[in-house]
Amino acid sequence: MADRIAANVELGRILDEQSEKMLENVDIQIAAAQVQFNKNQNQENAIALQEALNEKAAVQAQIEGFRSEQLINEISLKRELND
Repeated sequence: MADRIAANVELGRILDEQSEKMLENVDIQIAAAQVQFNKNQNQENAIALQEALNEKAAVQAQIEGFRSEQLINEISLKRELND
C-alpha cells in the first residue's frame, strides 16, 4: 500500500513539472502569434493567435483531467488504507 501511495505522490510531482512545461510552451506560441498579429493584423494572424489561445485552453483542460485522475487515485488509496 505504501508503494502505491508513494507512486501516486510521485505522479503528482511529475504532473506538476509536466504542466509547467506544457504551459510554458503554449505561452511561447501565444507570444509568437501575438507578435505576428501586432506586426500585421490580418485575418491569418488573427486566426493563428486565436488558435494559440485555444491550444492553451486545451492544455489547461488536459492538465485538469490528469490532476482529477491523480486526485481520484489519492482518495481511493486513502479509503482503501482506512478499510
